[in-house]
Amino acid sequence: MNPDKNHDEEILIVEDSLTQAEMLKFLLEKNDYRVWVAYTGREALDIITKKGIPALIISDIIMPEMDGYELCRRIKEEKNLKNIPVILLTSLSESKDVLKGLECGADNFITKPYDEKYILSRVQYILANRQIRENEKLEIGIKMFFGGQEYYITAARQQILDLLISTYETAIQKNIELQKVQDELETLNEQLEKKVEARTASLRAEMDVRRLAEEELYKVNRALKTLGESNRALVRSSDESMLLQDSCRIIVESGGYHLAWIGFAQREGKNGLHVMARYGYENENIEGVESSLADMKTCEAQASLTGKPCILNILTDPGHTKLRAEAIRRGYASSISIPFAIDSEQSGVLNIYAQEPDAFYEEEVKLLVEMADDLAFGIKALRMRAEHEKAEIEINRQASIIKNIPESVCTMDLNNNILSWNDGAEKMLGYRKKEIIGKPITIIIPEDRAQKELEHCLRILNEKGVFTDYESVRLTKDGKIIPVEITGVALKDEKQNFTEYASIMKDITERKRAEESLTESEEKYRTMIEFSNDMIWTADLEGRFQFCNRQTEEVSGYSLEEWRNEVYTPLIMKEELPNLMGIFGKVLKGKPQQYEATIKKRDGTALILSINTAPIYSKGEMIGTVSFGRDISERKKAEETLRESEERNRLLIEYSPYGLLTHTDGKIIFVNPQAAKILGATNVEELIGKPILDIIHPDYYNIAKERILMEEEGKIAPLIEEKFLRMDGSPVDVEIVAIPVNFRGKIYKYGVFSDITERKKAEEIRIEKERLEYASQAKSEFLASMSHELRTPLNSILGFSQLLIDGMAGELNEKHRHFIENIHNSGNFLLNLINDILDLSKIEAGKIDLNIESIPLQATVEETITLIKEKAMKHRIIIKKEYDPGLGLIDADKQRVKQILFNLLSNAIKFSKEEGGTVTITTRKVDENAQISVRDTGIGIKPENMEKLFQKFEQLDKGISQKYGGTGLGLAISKQLVELHGGRIWAESKYGEGSEFTFLIPLEAKKEGEIK
Repeated sequence: MNPDKNHDEEILIVEDSLTQAEMLKFLLEKNDYRVWVAYTGREALDIITKKGIPALIISDIIMPEMDGYELCRRIKEEKNLKNIPVILLTSLSESKDVLKGLECGADNFITKPYDEKYILSRVQYILANRQIRENEKLEIGIKMFFGGQEYYITAARQQILDLLISTYETAIQKNIELQKVQDELETLNEQLEKKVEARTASLRAEMDVRRLAEEELYKVNRALKTLGESNRALVRSSDESMLLQDSCRIIVESGGYHLAWIGFAQREGKNGLHVMARYGYENENIEGVESSLADMKTCEAQASLTGKPCILNILTDPGHTKLRAEAIRRGYASSISIPFAIDSEQSGVLNIYAQEPDAFYEEEVKLLVEMADDLAFGIKALRMRAEHEKAEIEINRQASIIKNIPESVCTMDLNNNILSWNDGAEKMLGYRKKEIIGKPITIIIPEDRAQKELEHCLRILNEKGVFTDYESVRLTKDGKIIPVEITGVALKDEKQNFTEYASIMKDITERKRAEESLTESEEKYRTMIEFSNDMIWTADLEGRFQFCNRQTEEVSGYSLEEWRNEVYTPLIMKEELPNLMGIFGKVLKGKPQQYEATIKKRDGTALILSINTAPIYSKGEMIGTVSFGRDISERKKAEETLRESEERNRLLIEYSPYGLLTHTDGKIIFVNPQAAKILGATNVEELIGKPILDIIHPDYYNIAKERILMEEEGKIAPLIEEKFLRMDGSPVDVEIVAIPVNFRGKIYKYGVFSDITERKKAEEIRIEKERLEYASQAKSEFLASMSHELRTPLNSILGFSQLLIDGMAGELNEKHRHFIENIHNSGNFLLNLINDILDLSKIEAGKIDLNIESIPLQATVEETITLIKEKAMKHRIIIKKEYDPGLGLIDADKQRVKQILFNLLSNAIKFSKEEGGTVTITTRKVDENAQISVRDTGIGIKPENMEKLFQKFEQLDKGISQKYGGTGLGLAISKQLVELHGGRIWAESKYGEGSEFTFLIPLEAKKEGEIK
């Protein structure tokens, strides 16, 4: 673990290969870095949005949807992300890769494959110099043509230098590796030639004594010959595909084998061998020879998966009968498959077919295996040679970039002697390369500052490895002193030792002149702004104050130091903020705005400003806004007072409940909406210009004329009742007062009137209502007082008819019995009707008293059920009971409670269905009340009839009334009785399914309550 590492630094890896991503994650986490992993560019952007900004991004270039270049470009375009260093992983397969990296803003390259030490050193270097990149402001724009394509590179000097150095280091590293491989290849070739000579001599010596082994020797010899020819082809080949094809050709032509082909294991998850070269096949058609590695029965699959050679006698092996016909047709009998590894990620199989059934003896196999290994080594060498050529091209391209960069670029050793000098340095300082290379750098630094400056710069390079934006001066060849801005970078060897340093210098003469001119101009305009009578201030693109003049401070009461770099929103009234934000958004789109705003002064008072705000540009880019404000508080206050007065008068007239009318010279010149409404006009314009007498009823002409004369004499015409005519000619009763007003010597008559039609109708209705109420009260009192007189004759009729039915006056024949029973039943019906009417009348007349006592509710319900049980049985009704055991005694009139229950149960049974049904009585305690419900399964009540319930003499439906009968008084009486107890009653019903009536009675009530 490195103690200098920052354990809080996050590194984001973007790699679509799960294996590569995990390997790199393991490597970084092992070295104490915190690692996030994304498998696509879009996923990487989502991680940054959700988790935060990483310290470094390492991204593969080749990815689906969004490649590494596009991801890097997206990051560098975002203001809050552009300082994140981005390292691109690449094989540098094209010379344009670095240019693309510069175009998208990448900070470094790392080539694949990479070793652990190299990638860790690059990560440490990038993270160590991150602050320098964030502070670097100057970017370089270069247009280049390379490979027939135009590139435009915009990047910071440090970024370009890092990218070039990393690519240069990669090229050197690849060159060293290639040279090692080349040396190994030459040594191997020499060893192989010696081995061939030695083995050839040995075999020739043994041929005389081993005639019996002639066949084996032949096979070994052809393998040896094949090995020798292939090695010579390996040395001559400059192209991998040519080497593979030559190897197959040599195996057939020089080795005398029948067929040969070479396959590489396919990548990207495909389980098979892809043929790279073949020889000996008619028409080059090898269909049936390629095979899937999943089929372990094939020889090439066994070789590829086990890593060992596989020999097959096709004609005799019972497991390969399917290949036998193909072998006979093509003329071979046996085969060998030899695996070889090119690198850790790719392997191949060399497949050779012979005519002999028992080919491929042990020595022959060894030689062929050696040939396959040599072939793998040759392929690797060719690939490294190709990488070396790419590296050379890359070095040349980088040298071209450095040569053509407009700034001065030079390198020095640690003794400050100049090692390299580009064209930009020649142009800027006047020295040619041959004049200055090898000379000390002090030749271009003024003597009085050279030693101190060099010591300072070398100390920073030793500590940090880089410095930027260092301003100094330099001496040109002709003796001029020019101001420059310098970036320095420490250059290190393979062991990370500081050996050289590079410097990039930019001539800032013009910039310095511009700064001086700008300073002078700023001073002149600052004086004008400072003493302006208007408030003037500036803000950045985030709305933060940057500057304000003296007038702004005096008027607002705030100083600039209090609000510098603070947003303006706390000064604005909250209700105005949404509008101000919209205006500021338009300004940011380049559109100047004029508007009014209210701000809060230091003393808490409001300040109304008229403001003009416009964008500020620098080098074509918007950098902020400037605003000019003027205090209009007093003017706005006067305007607001006038507006409020006008609005108040307008509202008084427009919404006045009285009609307002003005006329002069006998014609109407103004009416308000209420006047138009009273006179039946659809709008006020219909009445304007109309003669005033046209709206006066003829019966009131004379009175109106007299009142107009009074107004012309300056007198008020007092309040009287008149009749006006509406637009349709109908009369309307009004109450009016007329007031004259003298304006500029002319009399205007104002009439204020109101429609009293409804008032007169209401008066008439009130008189009629009082008359009816008196009559109803008299009727109720009459019925209540006549209850005895009405019941007495009916009781006689019922009593004597019952005696006749009971046979007390002798036996009755059938006809007489029928008549007497009709008289008795009709008398009962009439008595019930009279009882209901008398009860209702007594209640309305206030003549009924409640006998309040403590009664057992459950027993009272049972007594009521006894009265109705027989009727229920006739209608096939089952009565169910659900009692609350906690509900015992209640304060109520027992007889009246039974009357209420009897009415509700009678209705429930009366309106049951023909097939019968169920009636359920439920009692329970609800707060301080007893709640009693009667629920049935009868015909129910239609929704439109629910409002008719509890109304006197109301039948819900004509058909129901005719079928079931009744007076419509039972529910009305029940409601009155419940309310006399201080309770309430209501109903719920679903038509066709049944109804439920519920009433509440307080548990405690006053004794002997009276009707109110």
